Amino acid sequence: PSAWQDSCTASSALSCANCLVMLRDPIDRLIDAYTFFDERSATLPFEELSRGELVDVVGSYGANVTLAYLGDGEYDPQDVATHTKLPPSGGDLSVALSTVSRCSIGIFERWADSQALWRAELPWSSVGVTEVRSQKGPPHITGAQLPAETRDLLRQMMAADVALYEYAPQTFEERLSVVATFARSRLE
Repeated sequence: PSAWQDSCTASSALSCANCLVMLRDPIDRLIDAYTFFDERSATLPFEELSRGELVDVVGSYGANVTLAYLGDGEYDPQDVATHTKLPPSGGDLSVALSTVSRCSIGIFERWADSQALWRAELPWSSVGVTEVRSQKGPPHITGAQLPAETRDLLRQMMAADVALYEYAPQTFEERLSVVATFARSRLE
């Protein structure tokens, strides 16, 4: 059993987590950021961006947003002189991994499973019974629909966020297993 399993059971939910982290596929996050916030997207869909434009979009919207947020980087930096928002940057991968390990986690693409976990770990919160909120906007491509070459380029540019996103499912599955085992034991 992991340290998390040793110290936490669904019956002692408040000892499980002091924070909640929602992880999302970094390429899909980038595509949404471009689609919803970039004026170019009205006439130039993400999948039609040139390599140079992809580099620009990653630079504008942050290559490693999750790393910056969870790893004590600059998540919402501002340029005081020009009064503009800068892309997130920095962060320590070991700090971010530790944050994921000690927080209750959810995976955007697995909303129902995330809610089941939150209902067990955070029974005092309404987060385990919330509806998926979808932004209204133009239809757009997903990361899975991009050519492999484009996905590989984006994965390289956003390597730390990709690493965090790939780390999360193992932790997530371990915790779901604990919750399921606890639920079965209550029924017996």
